[in-house]
Formats: sequence, C-alpha cells, structure tokens
Amino acid sequence: MFTKQERTRYNEDRARACARLGITVNQYNWLRRKGESLRKVYEDSCNGIIAEDAYDLRTGDLEAELADYIKPLDLHIYLQTDPRGATIYLDTLTPLTQINYNEGVCIY
Repeated sequence: MFTKQERTRYNEDRARACARLGITVNQYNWLRRKGESLRKVYEDSCNGIIAEDAYDLRTGDLEAELADYIKPLDLHIYLQTDPRGATIYLDTLTPLTQINYNEGVCIY
C-alpha cells in the first residue's frame, strides 16, 4: 500500500516517462505488468523454483510479447535479467545494451 505522497510521486515519474517515450499511461502500465511477470520468472529461476526448460519457454513467450508490443511504438528495449531491480528499460533514440541501458527510461 502506498501513501498519498508515494502515489503522487509515482504518478509524476510515470507521466515524465510517458512523455519522454511518447506512450500513454495505459501502455506504460501494460509494460510494467509484463515486466513484473518477467521479473518473477527471473526470480524463480534464481531460486531454483522452475526448471530450465520452463524458464526458457516462459521467458521466450514474454520477451516475444514485449518485442511485438513495442515494435509499432518504435522503441528500443533492454531487459535486465537480475531480479533485484527493474526489468524493462526503453529509449526512443539509442539501442540499449548491457553497457548503456541505464540511459533509457526504467519501467517500474
């Protein structure tokens, strides 16, 4: 549960991210939910809860769904597989890599 101040701050951060990426709040929320699903699979893999074949199948499905979703939005994506932080980073101009992904917009 968020406090009113935390919720206000989150909404402001989300509005800035949407403006920078040229996406709607609904698109941001969709990306956030998919990122959380993917982060959970990464976490389950780190904790040994799911088998490697199930991990490959589930991450492949989610990553393909994300790629299909952002393609018409003309965004570059980087997926951070470390489950301790945010999973999705996006940018409008620069392809994101392991070296520069923090220059993108974090979807959290």
